Amino acid sequence: MAFESPENIRNTAQLNQNVVSSRMTYGRFLEYLEMGWVKQVDLYDNSRNAIIQASSPELGNRPQTIRVEIPVGASQLIQKLKEYNIDFDAHPAEQKKSFCKYS
Repeated sequence: MAFESPENIRNTAQLNQNVVSSRMTYGRFLEYLEMGWVKQVDLYDNSRNAIIQASSPELGNRPQTIRVEIPVGASQLIQKLKEYNIDFDAHPAEQKKSFCKYS
């Protein structure tokens, strides 16, 4: 019987954390932010969607991956993330590749 190395176990755990476990409203997300429960934010679709890492007493203090739809006009979000010293990253929208053939 082979045992997995701690590194493999850690990598598997990180992969499992990337699975979105639930959804949250933007208002609730702001409450979590103010309470210091948000640990990381990844922004997608021109900052219209966020995948957040949070843990709170409400969630049993276990890390959770939660999807949040960001409303249009939430222009202060980046400033709030900086203000609360949250680790965040914005991912560019995927470019659709077009194929052009010139004759």
